[in-house]
Amino acid sequence: MRVLIIGGTGVLSRAIALEAIAGGHQVTILTDGLGSLPEPSGLEGHLIADRRDGNALVAALSKTGVELWDLVVDAICYNERQATSLLSAIKNKSRHTVIISTAILYDRRNPLPLGTDSPLAPPCELGEYGIGKATMEQMWLEAAKAIKHPVTILRLPHILGVGCELGLVPLHNRDPLLLQRLFNHQPLLLADGGRQLLQVVFNDDVAKVILTACGNPLTFGKIYNCASPEIVTGLKYFETISQLLGVELTVENVPSEAIWNSDWGWSPTTISRILELDTLRSDVGVIPSTPLIKAIEVSLLHLQSRSHSHESSDNCNFNGIRKAINHNIDVIGKLLSNNSNKRVRTIVDERMNTNAPSFRL
Repeated sequence: MRVLIIGGTGVLSRAIALEAIAGGHQVTILTDGLGSLPEPSGLEGHLIADRRDGNALVAALSKTGVELWDLVVDAICYNERQATSLLSAIKNKSRHTVIISTAILYDRRNPLPLGTDSPLAPPCELGEYGIGKATMEQMWLEAAKAIKHPVTILRLPHILGVGCELGLVPLHNRDPLLLQRLFNHQPLLLADGGRQLLQVVFNDDVAKVILTACGNPLTFGKIYNCASPEIVTGLKYFETISQLLGVELTVENVPSEAIWNSDWGWSPTTISRILELDTLRSDVGVIPSTPLIKAIEVSLLHLQSRSHSHESSDNCNFNGIRKAINHNIDVIGKLLSNNSNKRVRTIVDERMNTNAPSFRL
């Protein structure tokens, strides 16, 4: 089977490439040449092009001489323009196209659990990233209807695995200094103390789902949630990290409204989000299964090895980033701390449904 992966040295796409290669498939990746992780061994080919440039994308793919890909996976499609460029390049050359999207698109006012037919949040709450993903999805669905393009869209929550930064609740979303703060016994400033109900997904599990679904006509023209069925809280996530590190965790509560009323960003990640997985299980026959503790352990091992390499080198740029992030967190933390000890009904409370049997922890 011939597999094309757009963004092949990213956190998710590299896992897909490795899984496909292990399965004996011929894998070609396309990157911008600046991948965050090493190139997977055993590749059929590595193309370098700016995927934002439609002409460059077409030119790069034409060099392969491949007339028909069995599977095309785009892990870095962020807006309608990028989607249109890829479709133009593979319109009649893909037996099955899988597009990676995001679960933050759902409206926070929806009842739980969230099915893929649940309404999306209004654009004013999605931000540039969310708007881009929503319009990208719409373009692919229209292609599925208009020209019968065999496309499947996967909405993912917080991804864990080799290459992932840890942290999923403001003010510590994908915080590159999270481990340093924990080892220094600095408190974490968590929206609503980390009471959000949520799911994560391990990148290797996503790879297995994609390769299992490959060529399955039941999945064409559909969107699926792709997440672990394990429901945890944001606090449990950080407690697991602390447990694995053997350090004590201290948390200061920051009302979610303070996040939504600031320009910090990541506002949609302050709320509870439980994803329906029955449709994926029914149509594909497999859902992600790696427990949270295992997924975090794998992520930690890579982060700690990377941290040692930074510490042993004179990396001025990294040190500059470290100083800037510490400063920003400290400043925002002081601004928000005025209300940090008040317990009021918050955005999280609006979406909490812990009395429902299926959501009991």
